Amino acid sequence: MTAWRDAKKAAAKYGVFDDLTANDVMFVFAISHGECSYCGEVTDDYQLEHIVPLSKGGKNTLSNVTCVCKTCNRSKFNHDLLTWQDRSDRPDDFEILTTIERMATRRGVHIEVIFEELKEQAREHK
Repeated sequence: MTAWRDAKKAAAKYGVFDDLTANDVMFVFAISHGECSYCGEVTDDYQLEHIVPLSKGGKNTLSNVTCVCKTCNRSKFNHDLLTWQDRSDRPDDFEILTTIERMATRRGVHIEVIFEELKEQAREHK
């Protein structure tokens, strides 16, 4: 519930679209089995992560959240996913395709749609 409340507050702060429910957050945490979506580490200290940061116009929706470890969450901070992928402080075993596939599945679109959106975001925020 804390992760959900924090996400709602952040969405209001940035004025972004918000339809994330507490059930959505519980679903994301349940299907992750404590495994970080970015590096694969299993931890009991996982966090809710906005793949496209709210501060960069990301939405507070099921398709834009995932479960990550504290290390990845701090490393990514408010970077867009593609820019963070190229950073040296991200985990070596980071696999972007899995994250993009998960976003596409949740939105019911092809992965190319998500990849194009992420590329556009990276261009806008350089």
